[in-house]
Amino acid sequence: SACTTTEGCVSNFCTSCTSTANCTGQASNTTCNTFNGNCHDGTETACDTNAACSSVSGKNTCDTATNFCVACTADGGCTEGTNTTCNTHSGNCHDGTETACASDGDCTSVSGKHNCNTTSNFCAACASDAECTHGSNTSCNAFTGECYDGATNTATACADAANCTGTEACVSNFCNSACS
Repeated sequence: SACTTTEGCVSNFCTSCTSTANCTGQASNTTCNTFNGNCHDGTETACDTNAACSSVSGKNTCDTATNFCVACTADGGCTEGTNTTCNTHSGNCHDGTETACASDGDCTSVSGKHNCNTTSNFCAACASDAECTHGSNTSCNAFTGECYDGATNTATACADAANCTGTEACVSNFCNSACS
């Protein structure tokens, strides 16, 4: 094999893994997607066909570009309520009011939202504090892509409770002391 001792060979290419054993020692990416040979955090289900996604709640389609189960790969896959538009960059259905993106270049014509938030794959006002230059809203919540007043709101931005400490909960994308 031409691969290093920490790599595996998948479809004639050297990859990060061929089993979860290859992913030990990494901070959070400790699960192997054996279909694409990349280590990931284990929160998504790996696949090579739609059949592999049949039991995954809300994500019954296999995105063969990433080898993960997703809600959609095209608009026809979105049939629940008002979320009939597919964000092909994230594989999630949405209501079509936001502009989907893969990079900042996809957002150049979107008014007030010239940055691609790579967490949500939607055009946003900011990706970092550098884009927040209007009035007192000089801090960026990278999880929502919105600028806010960081001097007034000193809470930590979050996607979920894992971004918070102790007994804090993630409420409206900011860490707050949990109520009892």
